[in-house]
Amino acid sequence: MQQKVCYVTAFYDLNRSTWSRFARTTSVYIKSFLPLIPLVEEDANAECIVFLDDRHRVPELDETHSFRIIPINKEVLSTLHCWSTLDRERAIMESREFQELIPDRLHFPEHSIPEYTLINHSKVDFIREAMKYTDAPYFAWIDFGYFQLPQRIPQRLLDTTLLNNERINYTTIQPYQPLYSNILYTLRYAPECIGGFFFFGSREKMIEYRQLYHQVLAMFQEQYAIADDDQHIALVCYTKQPELFTLHNLGGWHRALTHFQIKS
Repeated sequence: MQQKVCYVTAFYDLNRSTWSRFARTTSVYIKSFLPLIPLVEEDANAECIVFLDDRHRVPELDETHSFRIIPINKEVLSTLHCWSTLDRERAIMESREFQELIPDRLHFPEHSIPEYTLINHSKVDFIREAMKYTDAPYFAWIDFGYFQLPQRIPQRLLDTTLLNNERINYTTIQPYQPLYSNILYTLRYAPECIGGFFFFGSREKMIEYRQLYHQVLAMFQEQYAIADDDQHIALVCYTKQPELFTLHNLGGWHRALTHFQIKS
């Protein structure tokens, strides 16, 4: 039976257009979000909550019926658990010990821009905040820039019967390997496994996952004194509590919505 799903996404402007590497403009982000609007509007079992930087506006959302816009800024972000660790994340990235650990990876934003890692770690917190505005039993995270390429756009949204409704669902780029449970190995070599751009689960399992995610992030920051992206955190969460997750190996990036879309 098809279930009601609240899709959650967020955009906070990190001035990425000015980055020397991996630059991306706000207009590209917004353009990569827009295909989600008709998909949600045309699905009777869908709604969407968008946490949007209050310095920006998406006019196309003005006449929608299934979207709720929650303005965010630095003050709002500071109330989120993951973002509240910003000072610690910055101290790690700027430490000599961390920089000497992965000198060949310091040009990546997940190892050099704390706001980047923490806005991604805050996905679980945004979902928890979204629960205040909806009674939906299921939630799906979708990155704001998910639809950057046409082949990522489905004809319809999720068929929830194709997902494990009793677990947190992630898609993988390649099958999980036991070696990935080695945190320092994954930090150094960044194997492509779990894709952080999409995950799905029930209200209850999302709350459970958020608690586990916070525990693993604290372990990274305090026990290991390292910083990395949300995909690594999710990977460690899986190794610690595999019974909470179902991993779907789709063999590539951003295939979740086309793979699990309603076919009929």
